[in-house]
Amino acid sequence: MAIVGCGSPKPEEPTLPPASNPSAQPSVSQTAERQPANAAELKDKIDLAEYPGAEQVESHRLVSANLAPDEARFELVRRTKDAPDKVVKFFEDQLGEKAFGSAGHKEIFGRTKRGNDVKALINDEDGGTKFTLIIISYAKK
Repeated sequence: MAIVGCGSPKPEEPTLPPASNPSAQPSVSQTAERQPANAAELKDKIDLAEYPGAEQVESHRLVSANLAPDEARFELVRRTKDAPDKVVKFFEDQLGEKAFGSAGHKEIFGRTKRGNDVKALINDEDGGTKFTLIIISYAKK
C-alpha cells in the first residue's frame, strides 16, 4: 500500500519586496506628511523658474523623519492651458535633460544650477496640462 500526499498542504508565503531592493519600497515622497509650503520658503530654497501663467493647485513641504537634516522636499502641483509638449520643452530647457514616457504622460529628472534635484511629472489634462514637481533642496554649508 502506498500513501500519496502525506501531511497538510503548505500555505503560500506572502511575497514581500526584499529589503535590499529600495526601489520596491514606497519613496519618502509617497509616505511623507504634506504641510503647506509658504511662498517665502519656496523662493528661498527653489531655484527653478515657475512655468509662465500656470495656476497653482497645491504647494506642499514633505515632512518625514527619514529625510536628512539638511534636506527639504517640496511637491508643487500646477495646471496650465498650454499643450503638454510646450510644458515638456520648458522643463527640458530648465533642467537640461530630455523627457521620457508615453503619450499623455512624460517625466523628466534633472538638477538645477544650485544643485536641487527635480522630478517633473507632466500629464495631458482636458486640453491642457497638469504637472507635478518634486524638488529636493539641500542646505548649503
